[in-house]
Amino acid sequence: MEHFEKEIDEKTRKRNKIIQELNELRKNNETLFAQMSEKESQRNKELDEINKLETQIQNEILTINKKKEENNNLEQKIQVLF
Repeated sequence: MEHFEKEIDEKTRKRNKIIQELNELRKNNETLFAQMSEKESQRNKELDEINKLETQIQNEILTINKKKEENNNLEQKIQVLF
């Protein structure tokens, strides 16, 4: 009978150790997931900022092109006058 009790105790210790390891793994997974979510959020913010800058650049290019066209039109008018 004592042999069975020792065996049960040993199996219980092993089971508890496995449960503890599983809990640690779950905790690590949660930590990693939180870190991943934070990095993804930061990446999205950076992408938003890049998109804003690209839009600003495109708008500035449009403005420059309009001014070039206006300058060309003015130059043509000046040439016609002279």
